[in-house]
Amino acid sequence: MKQIFYETNAWGIRVKKCCMACRWKALTRALTLRRCKKTGKDVKPLHTCKYWEMSEALKMAGRSQE
Repeated sequence: MKQIFYETNAWGIRVKKCCMACRWKALTRALTLRRCKKTGKDVKPLHTCKYWEMSEALKMAGRSQE
């Protein structure tokens, strides 16, 4: 089984370090795969590579709406 790593955003929310939480993901028609905008490859949701960056939405998760 593949080990899963986490990264914490500025508001203390733990985010899985994988394709489904990456800035570079794009969904394909087959929702079981994603296409990486950075490499152009089809990957599975839990795939992680050296280009992983937290998505903008997840960077803002937990932020106050004030």
